[in-house]
Amino acid sequence: MSTFDYTGYKLGEKKVLKENEVTHAPAEKQIQDKLGADWKLVIDWPTFQKLTGDTATNDRAKSERQWVPNRVYQNYVPAIAAEVAKWDADMVEAVNDAVTDKKIIITMDTETVDNRYSVKVGKSIEVLMQQDKICYEYPYSDAYTVTAAIEKTL
Repeated sequence: MSTFDYTGYKLGEKKVLKENEVTHAPAEKQIQDKLGADWKLVIDWPTFQKLTGDTATNDRAKSERQWVPNRVYQNYVPAIAAEVAKWDADMVEAVNDAVTDKKIIITMDTETVDNRYSVKVGKSIEVLMQQDKICYEYPYSDAYTVTAAIEKTL
C-alpha cells in the first residue's frame, strides 16, 4: 500500500486528499498488471503543495488549489492507468527497457508551457500539470498523452 506525503497541507485539505485516495490503489495495480509488480504510480504532493500553497507565485494555482485532489485522483490517476493498460507487448517491452526507475510520477511543472500538462520520458515517466491549468482534463488529445510521448521518445 502506498503512503502519501501531505506535509504542508491543512487538516481539512488532508481529509479531502485522503477521501480521494481510493482511485490510487486500483490504478497502480492496473499499471503493475501491465508493466510489472515493481512499477509505482507516484504523486508528488510536496511539489503540488509548494506550487499551490501560500508561497505560490501563480495566482491561479493558489485560487484553484481546492481542486487539486479531485483533478489528480479522479482525472489523471485513472486515465493514465487506463491508457497504460491498453499498451501492446512492444510498448511494454520498450518502456520496461528504457524507464529504469519504474515510476510514473504525477507532479506539477515549475516551468510554464503552453499546454495543460507535459509528459517527460527518461528514468521515469513524468506527467507535469501546469500551475494555471489545474482544472483541465487529461488527456487533452491523443497527441498529448503518455503513449504519444513514449512513441516520440523511445
